[in-house]
Amino acid sequence: MSDSPHHYLFAGVCGMGMAPLALYLRSRGDRVSGVDDYADARVRSILESGGVEFSESVHPIQSPDTVVMSRALQHEGTRVDALKALFPDARFCFRGECLADAVRDKKLLAVVGSHGKTTTTAMTIHRLLGDALSADYILGGLFKESAYPPSRWSSASEWVVAEIDESDGTIEAFSPEVTVITNLDWDHMDCYQSEQEMLDSFRRLIARTRGKVITRADSRERLGLGDGTSKPDWIVLPALGSGPQLGFNPGNWELSGMAVSMMGESSPDCSAGEGALLRMETFPGVERRQGVYRLDGSNWMVQDYAHHPTELKALFDWAGARFPKHRIVWVFQPHRYSRTKHLMDGFAQVLSAAESVLLPEYAAFEHFDAGGTSEGLLARVSGFGVRPTLRMESPQALLEWMRKPESAPTVYLFAGAGDIDKWAKWVLSAWGEGSFEEKWVNYITDLVMPQTRLAVNEPLKHKMSLNVGGCARLYAEPASAGDLQIIMKTANLLGIRTVVMGRGSNLLADDAGFDGLVIRLSQSGWRCMSDLGQGRIWVRAGLPLKELARKAASLGVSGFEFLEGIPGSVGGALRMNAGAMGREMRDVLEQVELLSPDGRVERLPAAGLAMGYRCSPGLDGYVILGAVLAGQHGQDPEAIRQTMDAYSRRRRSTQPWEPSAGCTFRNPPSMSAGKLIDEAGLKGFRIGGAMVSPIHGNFLVNTGEATSTDVESLIRAVRERVEQVHHIQLDLELRRLGHEHEVNHPDTIKGSGVGSL
Repeated sequence: MSDSPHHYLFAGVCGMGMAPLALYLRSRGDRVSGVDDYADARVRSILESGGVEFSESVHPIQSPDTVVMSRALQHEGTRVDALKALFPDARFCFRGECLADAVRDKKLLAVVGSHGKTTTTAMTIHRLLGDALSADYILGGLFKESAYPPSRWSSASEWVVAEIDESDGTIEAFSPEVTVITNLDWDHMDCYQSEQEMLDSFRRLIARTRGKVITRADSRERLGLGDGTSKPDWIVLPALGSGPQLGFNPGNWELSGMAVSMMGESSPDCSAGEGALLRMETFPGVERRQGVYRLDGSNWMVQDYAHHPTELKALFDWAGARFPKHRIVWVFQPHRYSRTKHLMDGFAQVLSAAESVLLPEYAAFEHFDAGGTSEGLLARVSGFGVRPTLRMESPQALLEWMRKPESAPTVYLFAGAGDIDKWAKWVLSAWGEGSFEEKWVNYITDLVMPQTRLAVNEPLKHKMSLNVGGCARLYAEPASAGDLQIIMKTANLLGIRTVVMGRGSNLLADDAGFDGLVIRLSQSGWRCMSDLGQGRIWVRAGLPLKELARKAASLGVSGFEFLEGIPGSVGGALRMNAGAMGREMRDVLEQVELLSPDGRVERLPAAGLAMGYRCSPGLDGYVILGAVLAGQHGQDPEAIRQTMDAYSRRRRSTQPWEPSAGCTFRNPPSMSAGKLIDEAGLKGFRIGGAMVSPIHGNFLVNTGEATSTDVESLIRAVRERVEQVHHIQLDLELRRLGHEHEVNHPDTIKGSGVGSL
């Protein structure tokens, strides 16, 4: 590492291993930028308060010298290629490699092993902080109490404590002063082809360790390094027995005490004796590890990160001792196909010891493998025929099943490493009294930034340019793309029908409202714009088109003048391939950033999208987050503004000022829908408060008291009359809130409301 400050870009900065390392580097004086598709609200707050420059898109970030990637990107070649294209001069490395560089100049106490690394590291840190001892540390997670930061750096510190992850092979980059091995089990089959291959990585780490190696007798025996080993500096504790007092956490506490003593600090309670266990009660704990919650007077829920048969067995033994008179029920989410496939028998054996509810597998970055599915595990567990076993597809279905009356008090063991914590939080939030809507608000509130607005029965009328419509049963204005993703994923989990909107132009809301969730991209974070140079501009989906055109003009970038009078936002304009004055959005689009139906962020080039006249079928089912647009740079700002003013004067003379949704119908090939309507004698025709504009026949306007029923009736009447006169059926450009596929039929005006209109 150089003594001069670096500029690091952390791609996936909200990951539990990434955020503490980013904060560590920032605290020692480096500049750290972070970007993440899934910005957890708490983690983002911790990062920003620690001085990390957080961004929801990589485009505004300028010239990092090192790009640090989370392990998830290891399997996303196209994403890595895109980053390398943006930052061709930067060094690229994965989190483990960056960590190795960051701790190279200090004495490293490395905590390694198959289970309990994060907890043992956190316990070691807790001891250091409690005794006011000076040592750096980098945790691979978050403490449950916010008063404990996840990392610490000091120029005066000689030591650094960090957990080292063998899962991606970066364990090879470390040479510790002291190594603590918690335990050893075969895992991470995507990285290691065999158990021996995995054990070899630990053997090599031991060979590189300069000082002591602390472990238990069974782990050293498993490594094949007995008394005849050439490495004499072992501290070998007895193998753990069974039972709650000899399980993982007391054993981890014992290891942490021994670790602190090897750093030359006094620690009088290294053992797992009664006094030490009493002190362990002050340990604040780590997020997602053994959270114990009372559901009501007789039922409990435990949520744990356990995702390996050994971890499940330890959790089951602990629960049996902690709740001796309770019925035990597993709620288990398999994590990764490879692990489930190779350890199928071990999982089945542990899960069959109690009633089991299996959730859909969490694949992480792995591709589908029929040999490692949740259904396959269900069949294997059911084959034991000892306890009832079933599978649940949604948290709400699970909640309803859990709340059925049972004869015995129950403890539900929620175990897994994917998004099972979200299932557990929903059950905990929704267990008591109250409406579904109230529970949804309470649940989401705990996950998103305070600036995100949530509501129930939110009026939509004044959010639509046509100024008609009822209420949305559920409503959200996310403050960030991360919050949007959280809200969308929750809606998918709970089976809530969802529509995303921007400024509400070209959109019709029903008088009866929308019996689902409306998400509106209206907060300031959705109106961001960054100049990328050479006429390229990064924009968020909620940026109004008029504002985009004006800002581009001030930069001397032309090509966006045609957007000056279109009332929508970028997202809606892309979804509709909006256009005017002979230009369309596809003429300026270079790349679009999308949220896929399964919650992944994707970035697609314009060349790969099917964009036609007033439609973009290639975007169906996606939520538009932002885009890179391209114009012509180096132009005269005043000349651009003069062109925009000319367009504006033309619009004012040819389009109505009353509330409308813009053009109602698409122009037939080589024809004008407005001219067809005019020639059918319909200008000024009205039904209720809805009227065909006397100025432009393709605009249906609200004269003041129109309802959506009036608008729908007027649309039908216009279509029928045009077909009678011209024998042409007009297709709708207007879309109806909540319909995913437009149906152009004279008897209906149903259309797509999914997008950022």
